Amino acid sequence: RLAIENGLLKILSKMGISLLTSYSGAQIFEAVGIGSEVIDRCFKGTTSRVGGMNLEEIASETVTMRPEASAAMKKLINYGYYKPVPKLGEYHINSSDLTKLLHKAIGLDKSVSAATNRDKLENDGVNPANAADYEIFRKSMETAPLANLRDLLDFKSDRPSIPIDEVEPIAEIMK
Repeated sequence: RLAIENGLLKILSKMGISLLTSYSGAQIFEAVGIGSEVIDRCFKGTTSRVGGMNLEEIASETVTMRPEASAAMKKLINYGYYKPVPKLGEYHINSSDLTKLLHKAIGLDKSVSAATNRDKLENDGVNPANAADYEIFRKSMETAPLANLRDLLDFKSDRPSIPIDEVEPIAEIMK
């Protein structure tokens, strides 16, 4: 219980809430996947830019999925730990494998200090020698399973891409 309370206090403080009464009616969240009928009835005043399911659809999905969920229930792999387990649990975009690929692609070296790596990025920019590593990282990201709502979004522009030689140097951007 104490861990939950401490965790909630930490989250609330990061949202700028110092008193629980400050949270009441704060409307700091947005509904995702919930239709206007449900929002008007259960979450008055809550914003939803994407809309979603109505009460009938929620009930129908609950009735349909409950038996499937019960049958598919697995024993917890690491009971008590909240940590993704590679190859055994659900997919998480923030995996150590992807992080390692990114670090290799941008030329970060684990054996040197963070300041040295930062200086290297600011001064050198993208190293052409790492282009193949970046391509591996890019393909890994493109073929990753959908994990977030933003994964369904794509850029749509009627303008041509800007040539890389016309883009500001990394040293200028990182000032």
